[in-house]
Amino acid sequence: MLPRKHRLTADKDVTRVLRQGRAVFTNLVAIKALANDLGYARTAVVVSTKVHKRAVQRNLIKRRIRAVLALFIPKMPVGVDMVITAKNEAVGRSQEDLGAALEYCLKKLQII
Repeated sequence: MLPRKHRLTADKDVTRVLRQGRAVFTNLVAIKALANDLGYARTAVVVSTKVHKRAVQRNLIKRRIRAVLALFIPKMPVGVDMVITAKNEAVGRSQEDLGAALEYCLKKLQII
């Protein structure tokens, strides 16, 4: 689980990032990122019911993404808010596959 200070929880913050943030897409995830003035990264992970009908599968994807994020957060020197959205292809993928997709997106956004 991510520490509380690294979670993006307010609906207004998530909406702001989704509207104004820069986007990078892979076949597994999409990341929208927007700079913040806090000096540390905050993230929200979104897995829609369109990805999978069952909550168990959606929560599994979220846990895997958050586990990978816990490894990347110390490497992020900039203050940034991110919304990570899982895509349909993320169902059944391993944590390593999701980690590689996240790493690609974060490097493309020049966050790590």
